Amino acid sequence: MLEKNQSLDQWSTWCENGALSKRRGWTAVNSQIVSENAQTLKMCLTNLGANGANRIVKMDRHGSDSSYVSHLAYTDNGTSFAWCEATQTAFSGGSVPFMGMFAGKLYVSNGVDAAVSYDGTTVATVAAFPKQAKCAVHKSYIFSAKGRRVKWSDINDPTTWPTNNFQDINSDAGDVIIAIKSTGNGLLVFMRHSMYLFVGDVFDPIEAQYYLQKIDTPPNFNFLFGQTIITHQGVLKFLAIDGFYAYTGGTQIIKISDAIQPDIDTVLSTAVYDTTNDLELPDKFPKAFVWKNSMYCSVIVGSSRRIVVQDERGAWWWFVDNSYAASPLEAVSANLGSGEKLYGGLPYISFFLTLDTGYNFAPPTGTAGALEAFWISKDFNMPGESQFLYADIFLKKQAAVADLGTLVFSISVDGATFINFNVDMMTGVGAILKKRIPIMRIGRSIRVKVYNNELGVTFEVYQINISYENTEALR
Repeated sequence: MLEKNQSLDQWSTWCENGALSKRRGWTAVNSQIVSENAQTLKMCLTNLGANGANRIVKMDRHGSDSSYVSHLAYTDNGTSFAWCEATQTAFSGGSVPFMGMFAGKLYVSNGVDAAVSYDGTTVATVAAFPKQAKCAVHKSYIFSAKGRRVKWSDINDPTTWPTNNFQDINSDAGDVIIAIKSTGNGLLVFMRHSMYLFVGDVFDPIEAQYYLQKIDTPPNFNFLFGQTIITHQGVLKFLAIDGFYAYTGGTQIIKISDAIQPDIDTVLSTAVYDTTNDLELPDKFPKAFVWKNSMYCSVIVGSSRRIVVQDERGAWWWFVDNSYAASPLEAVSANLGSGEKLYGGLPYISFFLTLDTGYNFAPPTGTAGALEAFWISKDFNMPGESQFLYADIFLKKQAAVADLGTLVFSISVDGATFINFNVDMMTGVGAILKKRIPIMRIGRSIRVKVYNNELGVTFEVYQINISYENTEALR
C-alpha cells in the first residue's frame, strides 16, 4: 500500500525546493584526452593544483579489448587536460583502481601493476605497495586487502610495508574481502557474506593495540559492490545483492531500501556482473557518489544505465541515464574556479562532462536530446461512487523556450486509460500559476500523472487539488 507521498511510478523526476520537478541533464566538454575513445575508470579530487588548488586526477582505459592500457590525466579547469607526466606511463588491465590522497601525494593502485605516487608534478613507482585495488586510507596508514588478509603500511609511510603488518580474518571458505572503508568507528572490512571492523588507532602487530569486531549481518547476506560504499548525511551506505544498507556504528547494519524493493529486485535480477579474478570490472559493477546532499548509484541493466537517487529527506527516485554506452557513471564534485560543479567521465568516450546541468543531454557535437520525465500518483480511493469535477494545478511559471513550455496533465479513473490535458506553463499572472482542468467523470478512484519531454524545459508542480462530489450521497 502506497502512502500519500509515494508514487506509483516515476521517471527522471524528484522534489526540489518544495516542488515536483524534472531532474537535470549534462553537457559534454569539447575536449578529448586522447584521440581514441577512452573509459573513465576512476576520478579523485586532490589539492595538487597550483598553490594547493583543487585538481581532478582521472585514470582512463583505452585500446582494444585484448590490449587495454590506462594513463593518468588531470584537469585544473574542467575543460583542458594534461597527462600527469610526459612519458605517459601506462597501466595494464582494466579493473577499477584505488586512488587516495595521503601525506600530500596521490597513491594509485590498479591491482595488476606496481602502484604509483603523484605529487602534482612527478609520477613515481612505489615498489613496496601491494598490487591491490582494494585499499583505504585510515588513521595514519594505508590498508590493502586480498582474499581474507588485510595488510597495512608503516605508520605515516606508504612506501614501507612491514612483513608483520597483516591480519587474517577467519571467516568461512569462499568468504573473500570485497572492499575496505575507513569510518569514524574504525576500518570496515566488507566480505562477500560478512563484515568486520578494525577498532583502534595504532596498528602494531607486535604489541597489538587494536581488535577485530564482527558486524551482525542478515541471513544470506551477499555483497559484491565495493564502489557503492559512500558516506551520505553522515551515514555509511552501500548496495548489497538485495538492496541498500546503512551502517551507523556499533555492530549492526540496517536495510533502508524496503520502500523500493520491487524496483531493486527487478534491476538487480537483470543486471550482469563479472567477478573474474576478484576484480571490479568498470563496465559491470555499480558505482555511487554524493551530490547536493543526495546519494546516487548507477546500475547497468542490459544496454542502459539506471540511476537510483536517495535525497536528503530519504525519498527514492529512479531515472535512466542514456548518455553514450552502458557503463557505471564515475563522478566527482569540485570547485575548479567557477563554483562547485559535478564532473563525470563516461564509458567509451574521452570527453569530460559537466553533470546536473540544464534539462537536456548535450553532446560535444550533434543535436541535444530532451529529458523525458513523468510522475504518477497512487490511486486515491473515494468512500463511494463520486463525480470528479476538476483539478487545480499549482505550478511555477516557466520562462519561454521558443514555443515550448507545456505540461501534460493526465487523469485515470478506476484504472482506465489516462486522459491527457495540455497545461500552458508560460501564460498567466504571477510567479505561481493556478491552472484548472475540468474532469467531469464518475468513478471510485483516481490517479494523476504529469509529463514533459520538451527540449530545455522543466516543470515545477507544488500542489494538485481534486474537487469531487459523492454521487451516492446525492441520491
